[in-house]
Amino acid sequence: MQAAVEMYVAQQDWREAASAANNLSELQQTLGALTAAIAAGEEAIPYADASGDAFQRMAFRTTLAEARQQAGETAAALSGLAEAEALQVQDQPEYPRLYSLQGFGYCDALLQSAERTAWAVGAGAAVEEVQRLERLAELQAVEARAAQALAWMSADPNAPLLTIAFDHLTQARVSLYRSRLLAASDPQAAAAALQAATHAAGQAVDGLRKAGHDEMIVRGLLTRACVLKFSADPGSEAEKAARAALDAAQRIAERGGMKLFLADVHLHRARLFDDRTALDAARQLIDATGYERRRGELDDAQCRLDGRAVVLPEFESVLAQARGENLPEPPAVKSPSFQDIRQQFKQLTWSRRILAVTAVLVAVPLMLVWQIFYLLIKLLRKTRSP
Repeated sequence: MQAAVEMYVAQQDWREAASAANNLSELQQTLGALTAAIAAGEEAIPYADASGDAFQRMAFRTTLAEARQQAGETAAALSGLAEAEALQVQDQPEYPRLYSLQGFGYCDALLQSAERTAWAVGAGAAVEEVQRLERLAELQAVEARAAQALAWMSADPNAPLLTIAFDHLTQARVSLYRSRLLAASDPQAAAAALQAATHAAGQAVDGLRKAGHDEMIVRGLLTRACVLKFSADPGSEAEKAARAALDAAQRIAERGGMKLFLADVHLHRARLFDDRTALDAARQLIDATGYERRRGELDDAQCRLDGRAVVLPEFESVLAQARGENLPEPPAVKSPSFQDIRQQFKQLTWSRRILAVTAVLVAVPLMLVWQIFYLLIKLLRKTRSP
């Protein structure tokens, strides 16, 4: 793939160069090579900007942001996602928030603090009331994003199943973490949230399976395993179903060489079933891949299994990003000069040059004929008017 990037750069085909670099970043991230994924993602951005393609400029920033998030670079990831959303507003003002895969990625980043806190509460960590309320507010903000995206998709009869499943999965995770954060203070509300999480997780997994998206199915199965385990009695069918969901997620991750998801499977198994072997396997993968996003959760799980107190750090609020405040100015698109156009024309093969010239020679007369026809219609209307 890197050879393809270099070839397109030599041809100054910026759209294809950006696409090839972005694809390489996604592949490296799937394989757990986060340093290479970030490097390829950073390479894709200037090519996308040079192409002027609005979707590439937005979407490829989210690819880079996800790689940075998995590497533990949370602030840089959130900044990149906010920049992508500013570009989204610029291109599609009727959709002022990221949606589909890009919107799911933004929600995933915004849920990071609430996710760790929810697991820590379950492990017996003492969480200050201010911190707990801050996390609940973050969940509410992310929930609003998912609800808005679902409303947009509901208005579109051709909305992809995958896009709808993304939003159901976000809703399931929000409800799951809310149930953990409310367990001590409001058991009734916590039970209702867990029930909502169970329903949304089922919708998400069903939708992801119908869409045939293996990577996202793993995420859905992990969430389903959690809601099943938290609502199950020891040895019950629900607990067996939770184990089965983790086993299915592991098979998919192993088959696809998805090291980060494999680490997630082991970490979930360790936390849900007090499995030290699984925790050791998760640590090995996190160390090997630089999956620093999970470092804190890994340490919390280790403390719990060792019988030590889980102590959470003070997280910075992500509500400013969630509400769209203080977004950076989107980078401007450079208008191509005559010299740029001439240079790009020279890069074309002879067959493409002929096609381009032919298109111009056909289009110009058609435009003239249309203008003449339009003027004749206007003239006839005037002569017929009293």
